[in-house]
Amino acid sequence: MTLFPGEQRGVAAGPVAQPRRTVAGRLFAPIDRLGAGAIAGWFSVADVASLSVALLQLAVRPKTWRRTVRREFARQCYLSGVLAVPMILIISALVGGAVVAQVLNLFRLVGQDELIGMFMSLVLAREIAPTLVGLVLVGRSGTAIMAELATLQVNRQIKTLDAAGVDPVVYLILPRTLGLVVASVGLTLCLIAGAFFFGFVVGFILGYDRGNFWTSGTSAAGYISASDYVIVLIKSALIGLLIGVVCCRRALAVHQVTQLPRALATGFITCVLMVFIVSGLITVVWEAIN
Repeated sequence: MTLFPGEQRGVAAGPVAQPRRTVAGRLFAPIDRLGAGAIAGWFSVADVASLSVALLQLAVRPKTWRRTVRREFARQCYLSGVLAVPMILIISALVGGAVVAQVLNLFRLVGQDELIGMFMSLVLAREIAPTLVGLVLVGRSGTAIMAELATLQVNRQIKTLDAAGVDPVVYLILPRTLGLVVASVGLTLCLIAGAFFFGFVVGFILGYDRGNFWTSGTSAAGYISASDYVIVLIKSALIGLLIGVVCCRRALAVHQVTQLPRALATGFITCVLMVFIVSGLITVVWEAIN
């Protein structure tokens, strides 16, 4: 009677002979690897999408928001949002001073002042701001969440919570992910406002804007329509949601301490690529619809 493959009673298990590859098998090996990668990628996308939908369903249930969950949510909003405001203000000053002032100079040289507000609406508010905030959240909060949850997973503390009747998804994943969503939206609006302010301050100081500072700023901000605000909110919220889901999912896949560095590296790269992909896809879809 066979107990395990390659092992019988009283006989030591030896290496299992591997079938020899044929010429056709070697020729189609790259296609096999490509197909295996495509299947793995599809399952990863489906996993992230299903977890995102499950979190949104949990978020709309009033009984989900117990005191412990509310406390974790407020804590994550503070760590990812409030503490990141100084960094966002520095970035907005650099972006506003370097980008907006140059645009003011260029457009005024060619006599196209009316295009300044359109540029800020299409490029700064809709594209640059959500992407930069997403990158800040990945580097500042995403890696911290992955390290925290992976440590809990390795130490089997998540299983302890589950055994005690505490749902790890509700207590650990939901507040952190929604905290990143709120932080992403708030920081994006702060970056847009800061870039407008610092950009026109620099332009006024350098003499590119010789009119009234407040009039120039408000007229440029007036080019941002309601639809632009909608796409900014959708893009920033979705970026924050996916960063939280991917980071939490990567962390829960760690079972040994030696796997943590690789999980952090792959999770960081995945989130960075996802920020650019999501930003580009939303822009393409929005332009196609309109």
